[in-house]
Order: sequence, then C-alpha cells, then structure tokens
Amino acid sequence: MAIGNIQAGTSGSFLAVLDDNGSAIALPSDSTFVWTASDASVTITPSSDSTTAVVAVPAGDAGTSITVTATVTVNGTAYAGSVTVALTPIPQVFTVVVTQTA
Repeated sequence: MAIGNIQAGTSGSFLAVLDDNGSAIALPSDSTFVWTASDASVTITPSSDSTTAVVAVPAGDAGTSITVTATVTVNGTAYAGSVTVALTPIPQVFTVVVTQTA
C-alpha cells in the first residue's frame, strides 16, 4: 500500500528505526542500515549514521511505484522493513509561443 508519493525528477526522504518488541532502540554500534529500492534507476543517498536516506527519482522514470527497503544485521540475523510509495509523472505544461517573423 502506498503511503505517499514522489514526483519523477524529485526525491523523497525515508527513516528506518530498529524496534525491539515495538519499542525503538538504538542500532548496535557495529550495525548500519543498508538501503535498497525496487527501481534500479533511482539514486539512494544514506545519512552518515544510515538511519535516513534520500531517494532521488530521475525525471524520465515511467514507473508507478517504488518499494524502499532498509535492512540491518544484528547478532548475525538480518531484519528488514519496507515501504511502497507512488511515483507520479512530471506534469506536462503546454504553452503557445508566438513570435514575429517579418
């Protein structure tokens, strides 16, 4: 289920939180989130602490949605969470330009 949207040619920000039985906890010192997306054309830029990431969608992306996933390994076990957001096209804006030719 999509919870938001990103317009092609722009970016969206995402936050990952490690929960322990429903309560947010700090990442262990040797753990970081690894961010991935279902659309290979996007660019993902994680923060230095890996808890947030900016996902940039190219202007020409014709997809309709993207799933963003954050994965972390704690004590040898991988945990992942995902969210799906809608991708919206850049709106077309038509204009008529009239110029004098003679």
